[in-house]
Amino acid sequence: MYEPGEVQVALEDGLSVVRLLGEHDLATDQILAARLSELIDSGNPLVVDVSKATFIDSTVIRAVMDARAARKVPVALVVPEPVPAAIARVVKILMDMAPDMPVVRTREEAKKVLTAQAD
Repeated sequence: MYEPGEVQVALEDGLSVVRLLGEHDLATDQILAARLSELIDSGNPLVVDVSKATFIDSTVIRAVMDARAARKVPVALVVPEPVPAAIARVVKILMDMAPDMPVVRTREEAKKVLTAQAD
C-alpha cells in the first residue's frame, strides 16, 4: 500500500536541513515546498538529504530548484552510495540542472562544503 513520505526539517549548526523519508511525489509536493520556503526565509545554507528516500520524482526537483532560486542560498544534496535506482534518475537530472550544487554522501560532508563556500 502506498503511503506518502515524510518531510523532516531541522536547524543544525547554522544549516537548514530537509530530510526526505519514504516516497515523494505529487502527494508530498505542497508539504515539501512549504517546508523549504520556511527554511529558505532563514537565509541559512540548505541541505536536502534524500539518503532515506525510497522514491522521488520531478516534483522534488522543482521544489529544490525553486527554493534555491528564491533566495540564492547555497544548497547541497545528500545522496547515498550506491544511489538507489528509484532516485538515481531524478538525482542525475537535478545535477544536470544545477551542476554547481554539491552532491555529497553525508550531512557532515554537506556542512563542510557549504561552510567552505561561505568563506
